[in-house]
Amino acid sequence: MSGLAETRRVIEVLQRVIAHARAVFGDVALADEAVRLALSRNPRPAEAADAGDAFVIPVLRAISRTAGTRGEAGRSVPLDAVGGALGGLATRDRECLSLQAIFGFDAYRISEVTGESADLTEERLRRGVLAVGSCLVPRGVGMSLNS
Repeated sequence: MSGLAETRRVIEVLQRVIAHARAVFGDVALADEAVRLALSRNPRPAEAADAGDAFVIPVLRAISRTAGTRGEAGRSVPLDAVGGALGGLATRDRECLSLQAIFGFDAYRISEVTGESADLTEERLRRGVLAVGSCLVPRGVGMSLNS
């Protein structure tokens, strides 16, 4: 990979990491500080160009640990409909949904980041999808996956 292509790829990955942290924390300053801390403790190795994006997992894991220490205090996000639904989720549920939406990770990969079982991760994803979906359906309209 050329130097310019590699630089663009790294910038894209960092943008995704920042977007994920902001979704999880709901507070730009706290999220950005968590990203700075995670990157300083998990620098990208020189050989990362050959290793794909594997270097991202330790950074995301560090952000996950920081979010976990905040606990339920990290529930505030913008008050629009979807933001309200996301804000009502537990921090870990929001984190799992963000990792799936922003990085396209499956439950197994998300469980690598969070340190939780894939079964628990799948349950967190299900809750997140239902919460967001419920705010997109007008009140009084039933939701059915079979129709």
